Amino acid sequence: MVDTEAKVKDPNKQQYPNWLNWVGAVLFVAMTVGAFMPDSGNWRYFPFTALMAFIFIKKGIEQRRWDLGDKLVMPVLCFPFVIEFILGIVNKSDASTLWTNGGVALLCILVSANELYFKPRRKMNK
Repeated sequence: MVDTEAKVKDPNKQQYPNWLNWVGAVLFVAMTVGAFMPDSGNWRYFPFTALMAFIFIKKGIEQRRWDLGDKLVMPVLCFPFVIEFILGIVNKSDASTLWTNGGVALLCILVSANELYFKPRRKMNK
């Protein structure tokens, strides 16, 4: 029997080979482990690399997009920039370092607020 219905693509299903998820997961797991090496100074990247490793592992298993993970990337990415900004103030760094880290942290906060607060409210009001 021939199926005459047109197959509709699921927008949440990944459109690339699954092995790329596992390569990404291995890379982020390695970066997460490397964040705890003595005197590396990369501990501030731990939340981001751990979240990205988890997202890639989850995508590799389910082969679907994880909406909450996509929404959490920006708030977690904001963490290292806030830490760098605070360390820049404490260590009396150049103005360019403070402006760069402060600006990127502010941008991350604004994008996070848009993704987590304003976008859902706009969808509800439509």
